[in-house]
Amino acid sequence: MRHPLFPRLVQANFDSLRIGQLPSQVETLNQHHARYLSSLEASVRCIPYLEGNEAEDDDLDDFMLNYCSILESYHEETQTLLKQAVTNLDFFEQKLFKLQNFGATKLQTCCGSSDTAPSGVEAPEGQTIGNYGVSIYDDVQSSLTRNRTTKSVVDELQDKILTPEEEYQILHQLKAEHHRAIFDLKDEFLKRKKKGKLPQDAAAALKEWWQQNFVWPYPSDDDKKALADSTSLSLTQVNNWFINQRKRHWLKLFPSRPPTCRDEAKLRLLQQYGTLENVLRKMGIEHE
Repeated sequence: MRHPLFPRLVQANFDSLRIGQLPSQVETLNQHHARYLSSLEASVRCIPYLEGNEAEDDDLDDFMLNYCSILESYHEETQTLLKQAVTNLDFFEQKLFKLQNFGATKLQTCCGSSDTAPSGVEAPEGQTIGNYGVSIYDDVQSSLTRNRTTKSVVDELQDKILTPEEEYQILHQLKAEHHRAIFDLKDEFLKRKKKGKLPQDAAAALKEWWQQNFVWPYPSDDDKKALADSTSLSLTQVNNWFINQRKRHWLKLFPSRPPTCRDEAKLRLLQQYGTLENVLRKMGIEHE
């Protein structure tokens, strides 16, 4: 809990939990966050502070940095997806609203929520007359006032109701207008890399750096950035690859305890395997 990245880890965790929550739930999470930080501060005071090499742990540093990066990336990507989803939902709601107002297959579905019938017209018992229904009743009233025949009135009203063919045409038009956006979203999800799967060229570049620095395979921040730029990977992907690679291959070379620096690692490897070439050969065999 005394690790300098722990507050950042807590903040990233709560930020991720807030995504998509209702305002009341966000307020509850904020209260939990404040109480947790308060209890954390009290707990840290009771933990003795470690100095010197005992307080240094490269694996813990890597874990904390990697976990923070994962949570922050998750928060950023999920927030972006949520905004896109809300935008798309608003867009389709507007389209559906326009389609609903344009017409319907049955008069009942065209009626809205207005409870007031036009002058001289009574709505059927238990039903309401909406704006669209009101306009049709007005047409009936006007036509009858002009002494038109019932058949001519019915023929005119039929023009206001969508036929199945017209419904299909509208749906086909909507699909034609928006299928590109739907396929773009589908392609975007398909392009997302599966966990643990890296492009061959990117993996080869990381392995090349690993083989050149296998004595102390801890790339600096500048090294990670350069590798990310040259492989088109994210920093999180680069971090994950080196953490997993060290666990699978490098740490096994030091069964008692991991070395604390490059010089110690080189000395212990030479003592155990004789030459660095033997170490690389052994790691290469294990890697295969």
